[in-house]
Amino acid sequence: MRLVHAFVMCHFSYVAAMLNWNRGEKAKLDALIRKAVKTALGLPVSTSNDMLLRLGLHNTLDEIAEAQRTAQRERLLGTPAGRYILKSIGESVAESHGGTRLHELNVNIRANIIVRPFPRNVHPVHNVGRRMTRARALLREAEDQKEESAFVDAAWINGKDAYSVVVVDGKGSVRNAASVYTKDPGVAEQVAIALALIDSDRVSVFSDSRSAIKAFSKGLVAEQAYRLLQGRDITSHTVTWFPAHMGS
Repeated sequence: MRLVHAFVMCHFSYVAAMLNWNRGEKAKLDALIRKAVKTALGLPVSTSNDMLLRLGLHNTLDEIAEAQRTAQRERLLGTPAGRYILKSIGESVAESHGGTRLHELNVNIRANIIVRPFPRNVHPVHNVGRRMTRARALLREAEDQKEESAFVDAAWINGKDAYSVVVVDGKGSVRNAASVYTKDPGVAEQVAIALALIDSDRVSVFSDSRSAIKAFSKGLVAEQAYRLLQGRDITSHTVTWFPAHMGS
């Protein structure tokens, strides 16, 4: 199957998915995908297509095309030039794929938000040691600047479509807290970061949410976070990813 994905499916992902096909042509291409998968698995051609699909080893052409379109759109949303391209072809940049309304941060705010690079090879299962080492290093960094550090997090409020967000300083004291009505934990994490950014004394912000940090890196954040920052004079802050659930 690895060879099929490497040498066969890539043609569907990067060539066929980019072209407009009629229904008959799509059916033929889907048949080619099924034939390749059956051959790789050593299954007869007469094997049920429905049963083959249930194995979850391959996708249809429509699914591959949709995944490529979504990935390309999200990539373009990450830069002003990309958003200009989307607007020029009539694509809306006001909503993400999850339906959350997004807003672009102004130049002054973006200039004062420095996002540190994400580390590689920090899988929560396969790279526990690396995650622990990073967590300890960041805690030592925060220890050296207790007055300037802030750790943020969000927690679901039981029974409600809402989250509590909190900002804690390097000494473990709560500096700010709020509630945000949303079903998306990523939006709540963005609000938590925004809550820390409006505090000019805490210039080093630590968050365990990659998606929220990436949103600020792109300069395209959820409406709830945008409202917190809108019209405020944001001083220079550094936002750093901190490994989650590392114990005490």
